[in-house]
Formats: sequence, structure tokens, C-alpha cells
Amino acid sequence: MSGTPRANWRLALLSAMAVYGIISCTTAPPRSTAQIAADNDTATRVQAALAADPNIFARNTTVAVENGVVTLGGLAGSNEDILAAGRDASAVPGVKGVHNNIQLETRR
Repeated sequence: MSGTPRANWRLALLSAMAVYGIISCTTAPPRSTAQIAADNDTATRVQAALAADPNIFARNTTVAVENGVVTLGGLAGSNEDILAAGRDASAVPGVKGVHNNIQLETRR
């Protein structure tokens, strides 16, 4: 490594600070017990809303909730079913947002 020991030390310090800054900005704070319970309740209500909609064929949909944001996954029979599942999830009280990752089922 070239340069003076002091320059090398500064470079190491700046590198360590940059790594710490990236990690601290990308690490979410831990959820409280109350938030976990609220998210579990929201997930249950979203699953119930999806199951209650007779117009969609998306029965194997996965529902995950973190801080009120719902992530839907699984397969659906049509694009309309995917959109309806997203609308159903959005309509549940307490839902702050929906990431709809449901995929269109391909027929073989």
C-alpha cells in the first residue's frame, strides 16, 4: 500500500464510516410485540377478505404483513383475479400499502 501511514489510516477510517452508514441506513428497526400482533391481525383479516370474495380464483395466496404493508404472493387464474386480490387487500382497515406479487398461473 502506498502513501503515508496517516493517509492509510484516514482511508481505513473513511471506509469503515461508509460501511457503517450503509448498514445503519438499510437495517430496519426491530418491530415491537404490539406491531407484530397488529400485523398478524391484519394478515388474518386480509386472508379472510380474499377467501370471502367469490369472484377471484386465488385460494393459495400467501399474505405477509410488515408495519401494515401487505405482500401478496401465489398464483391466480387471471389478471382480473390478481387485480381483485390487490383491491381486496387494500380495502382492509389498517393496510397501509400492498405489494402484489401474485403471478398468473400458466396452463400446461
